[in-house]
Amino acid sequence: MEGALLRLTCKGAQKLVNNFWEANNIDHPFNEEKKAARKDWVFSLLKSQKRILSFPKPDGLTILSRLSHSTSPATEHFDALQHITTEEKLKPSRIFNLDETGAQNIH
Repeated sequence: MEGALLRLTCKGAQKLVNNFWEANNIDHPFNEEKKAARKDWVFSLLKSQKRILSFPKPDGLTILSRLSHSTSPATEHFDALQHITTEEKLKPSRIFNLDETGAQNIH
């Protein structure tokens, strides 16, 4: 998520913890149906490890506005885009811009 310039949310942490435990064949009390750790478990982890873990409040900035305020994330974004397009041998006509309103071809 961080590589995509997104913050880790509580739901994301719940799924991440569940995936880690299942990938390592660790018995866990989590909901098999939801494939996620319980909220109380995540919050108790946050409480016990508050020096290193936290969920910052959302700041309301979109990824594009975050990119426009700093060159470093923008550089990282376009480096990642170049890596993916090279690795997957994608043509520009196969790259789309997606948001809440729909998709646009941006070649």
